[in-house]
Amino acid sequence: VSADSDLVRGNVILDSTDLLTLESFPLQFTLVLKGDLPTPCHELQVAVSPPDLNNKIVADVYSFTDPNAICAQVLEPFEENFPLGSFPTGHYTLWVNGEQVAEFDS
Repeated sequence: VSADSDLVRGNVILDSTDLLTLESFPLQFTLVLKGDLPTPCHELQVAVSPPDLNNKIVADVYSFTDPNAICAQVLEPFEENFPLGSFPTGHYTLWVNGEQVAEFDS
């Protein structure tokens, strides 16, 4: 994303969210996102917070766009694998845009 302050935050349409566990030591986790951006000019953004005291991991999935860009008004499909890394031993919940999408043990 450019440092241009004219960028506007937009939504994404999430069709599916999956959590992949990579059989490594320590276990590595990847968030798989499938859906649509509002237009081809929107850039997908994923911000993930570290686990809180209740082992809740919150992912914020959204988009940025330049409101001055000339853009076709069509949905832009995407599939993104976002590595979450590894976590200390414990039981975790993963939330994406306010909805719990997974529970897992690390």
